[in-house]
Amino acid sequence: MAEQVNVMLGQRIRELRRLRQMNQSELARELGVTFQQVQKYEQGTNRIAVSTLLQIAHALKVRPEALLGDTLPGGSLGLCSSADSLSPKMFAEQLQLTELFVSIDDPVWRGRVLELLELLSAASRRGG
Repeated sequence: MAEQVNVMLGQRIRELRRLRQMNQSELARELGVTFQQVQKYEQGTNRIAVSTLLQIAHALKVRPEALLGDTLPGGSLGLCSSADSLSPKMFAEQLQLTELFVSIDDPVWRGRVLELLELLSAASRRGG
């Protein structure tokens, strides 16, 4: 179980690091470790201390619970609003969507984006 959690956490860190267009060396510099250590975190080979998890979250500009996501038994945390697990790719897409949405200053345009997403979601559920 612990090994699986480490691997899932590492995958989430890798996806978020890539989303931030950051390489392992850059993240390593932020953390004060070697890039090899970052590789081991991302592969799930080395466990991540809570203090390091907080540093990683800060470096990746996410809340610590967003890193944990659905790696914990009994449900999901972070940006996921359902009990269904998100793949690292979907999590990265959700994070990107959120960041883009909050960057829209005009409330009218934000409303239009929401309307569009509602239409797309309804069409997807109908299979069309």
